[in-house]
Amino acid sequence: MPSPAIVVVAFNRPLSLQRLLTSLRQASYPSDDIPLIISIDKSEVDEVYKIANDFDWPHGQKEIVKYEERLGLRQHVLKCGDFAEEYEQIIVLEDDLFASPYFYQFAQEGIEYYKNDESIAGISLYSYQVTESSLTSFHPLDDGYDVYFMQYPSSWGQCWTRDQWRRFREWDRNNTLKEDALPCYMNAWKNNSWKKQFAYYLKKTNQYFVYPKVSFTTNFGDKGTNNPYDLDIYQVPLQLSKPALSLIDMDKSLSKYDIHFELEVDSVKEIIPELKAYDLEIDLFGTKDLKEIDKEYVLTSKNARNYVKCYGDRMHPMLLNIIYNIYGSKVFLCNRTDVLNDIKKGSFGTQTFLHKYIHHNKRSKVPFLDLIFSQIRFKFFNYLHFMKKTLGNSH
Repeated sequence: MPSPAIVVVAFNRPLSLQRLLTSLRQASYPSDDIPLIISIDKSEVDEVYKIANDFDWPHGQKEIVKYEERLGLRQHVLKCGDFAEEYEQIIVLEDDLFASPYFYQFAQEGIEYYKNDESIAGISLYSYQVTESSLTSFHPLDDGYDVYFMQYPSSWGQCWTRDQWRRFREWDRNNTLKEDALPCYMNAWKNNSWKKQFAYYLKKTNQYFVYPKVSFTTNFGDKGTNNPYDLDIYQVPLQLSKPALSLIDMDKSLSKYDIHFELEVDSVKEIIPELKAYDLEIDLFGTKDLKEIDKEYVLTSKNARNYVKCYGDRMHPMLLNIIYNIYGSKVFLCNRTDVLNDIKKGSFGTQTFLHKYIHHNKRSKVPFLDLIFSQIRFKFFNYLHFMKKTLGNSH
């Protein structure tokens, strides 16, 4: 089995880099020929290079790539992805991550299992517990396997093969992201986001990422290019015991999700056969724009003036309330024309609004004021997230 190279994306966060490298050194590896590349974008923080240079890597050859001109995060990640041409298989880790002792085992086994499946565009080491679409809790369906699939790219520990990366790069050269082509929460992101373009690629080519159900990385969300303030809501538990992985082909899996973190309708109908009678869209998080829904019926947490059936929302994942017919007035099976396309009760605002506080793309002309406003934004965002969890509005 080939040994994927580990590529670390570093910039100006020395403590973050040191923390990640320590977790990598302590991890378990099948051999001592594991290549480690530490790629450093130009910054004024000399300590980053010193940490990389002084770091002892006992598991193979270490290479440091230091850029003399500033690339920016998007171009830097793309450059790091290009190492797939040289090494055939790579694991890309940004510096504010922390790795499970068994991250390499999952990466190696996952790459080997899915390498010939052209519907797979990459493998994630990270497993979500909070969605990026609605900023509420996320629990992948337990279908007896250790992975789920989502039409959403991973940026918090991801693996690519040479073929997977080539397909994306070739497509990327010939395609430009169209305005409003993605969900509103992603449209609020900066246009220089590589992840935004990759999400568009997945959508247009109908490809998916493989995700573990227990995470092999966690995200510290340290202050950086896209985080003007430390943010820890994407911290997740790590896999700490050696796993006996149970993988499954995507076309046989019931655990397939769309770009909104919603279980795909074919899976829902397979689990709940009575829903096969409906031309149905799944919108349990309430993030889908009605104008983009062409199905006759919707299963949604948005309010409805009339409905076929209603359910509660106290079980997690949300679908369990429908599977077990939990009574309540939080989720509605209704005609699309009966959905009230307003902000659902307790959401504290639209996803576009919230995401602007994370991925804001306008800065003031006065850096000091920008810092103050960034801190206010993130404290407010963290308060909203805390209130949502406290009041039980997460899904």
